[in-house]
Amino acid sequence: MNNILLSGGLAFLITFFAIPVIIQVAKDKKLFDEPDERKVHKNVIPTLGGLGIFAGFIIATLMGVPAAITSELQYFAAATTVIFFLGIKDDILVLSASKKFIGQLIAAGIIIKFGGIQLTNLHGFLGSTRYRISPGC
Repeated sequence: MNNILLSGGLAFLITFFAIPVIIQVAKDKKLFDEPDERKVHKNVIPTLGGLGIFAGFIIATLMGVPAAITSELQYFAAATTVIFFLGIKDDILVLSASKKFIGQLIAAGIIIKFGGIQLTNLHGFLGSTRYRISPGC
């Protein structure tokens, strides 16, 4: 329980102090997200906020997880890093929806193939009481 509280506090502190610095850098470099018909916001906003959130999340996760389960965590961290770089690239250079989707499939594939995550039962979701998904590996 202490690891969870310490990790949560560490993630908060890293994010809390990193976001203002990242926003200032984005303003200095003129990295803004312009509003258009697909956006909710009405004013320009600085991009790259995900950088601070990712830094807080990944550092706190890696420091808070016991060493005994680090081998399972490496694939989760790899998939999270793929999604992170996909988001950073989309903030700087706009990516098409198909490229984002392919990147998300790659991240999911890392977790499924190497992390050993499998659906073994859908527990009646959408009426699937008779079907069971068995591991393919």
